[in-house]
Amino acid sequence: ENWDRAAERVAGRTEAARITNSAIVTILGKVEKYYSALDSRDERISPIQIINEIKGKGMNQTTIIQTYNDYIKKMDELISIEYEPNTIKRYKSSLSGLKNFMKTILGKTDLRLYELNFNFIESSS
Repeated sequence: ENWDRAAERVAGRTEAARITNSAIVTILGKVEKYYSALDSRDERISPIQIINEIKGKGMNQTTIIQTYNDYIKKMDELISIEYEPNTIKRYKSSLSGLKNFMKTILGKTDLRLYELNFNFIESSS
């Protein structure tokens, strides 16, 4: 009875109505943002994908540092089998350089993978 179907919002001017309507606007904004990001990459889009993105569980949440650390961890598990200790040491040094670059040049501690673009590459040269 408090729902305005035409406006697709809670009817009324109460604090509860204002908070709920604000939350609706915020969530709709996030849905549009993630939909546009997925659509721009010509990916097939499902409601579950968008829900996972909003909850922070989607693929778009994966970061470059997280990915780098995961890769180094896998390498560590294969030390002396597929990778030499010095190779892993160089990867760790490279990761350290990447972190330093991102902090000093970009002012960030990490980037989501979908944020990597030509500008990121340009700023490193």
